[in-house]
Amino acid sequence: MILEKWRSCSDGDRRAFADGIAKKLGGEVVELVGEDQLAVIAHPDGPELVLIPGGTFERGVREAEVAMMRAREWNEPEEAMTWLDEIAKAGTETVTVAPFLLARAPLLARDVDGGWVVGDEESDESAVRLDQDTASVMLRDSPFRVPSSIEWEWVAREGGLLPFVDGADPEDAEAACEDVYDSPYDADLANGWGIWGLPWGDWVGEGKQPRAGRGGAAMSYPWQADELILQLAGLPDDACSNAEHCLRFALDLPS
Repeated sequence: MILEKWRSCSDGDRRAFADGIAKKLGGEVVELVGEDQLAVIAHPDGPELVLIPGGTFERGVREAEVAMMRAREWNEPEEAMTWLDEIAKAGTETVTVAPFLLARAPLLARDVDGGWVVGDEESDESAVRLDQDTASVMLRDSPFRVPSSIEWEWVAREGGLLPFVDGADPEDAEAACEDVYDSPYDADLANGWGIWGLPWGDWVGEGKQPRAGRGGAAMSYPWQADELILQLAGLPDDACSNAEHCLRFALDLPS
């Protein structure tokens, strides 16, 4: 299931394919969401998972994206420019992503005991950040895994195109961040692929091993108040200063 082919399918064909996946998982198709009408499957163990098509894209921060960030005003311009120089040196690479399933939302306060509740602290529908040990335990006792850094970037770029998390330019990305920061889970505030909460930042890694974080303006030290830099979709920095991230379940497609 490659993105270009998915986009050329009818809604009937999309539902038929998703129904086959859902049946193997013991779940059911809930709806088609987002600009590309991706299928949402209710997993029997609880989360709603979006069926993410595969594809090939250029990962990493591109020259045009570095140029956009250089044009910004920074509270600490010298440090920011040095950091952007390092990003530019890292360059990009062409990678291929296999189809997989990704949770519409990270674990919410209702799903976990403890953690750092973000967004509306009074709501059990708000996202929650977990430390690595807690995330590892929750993954160990579940059928799920964390997304890889490549998978996360593919989704954050909505198929490899967007330069920012949930945004085609700095203004869009800032608006998307503001939408989630004071809000509990709201499917209407999801990105173009129906995925909510990416600006909060998620654990990524291999299998059940959460290794690093992607996204998340709380990681923006030493540029507090210049949080947009952490919303670059291809950010190569693994952890920055934050040791807690949201836990968003991923799952391989059944054979």
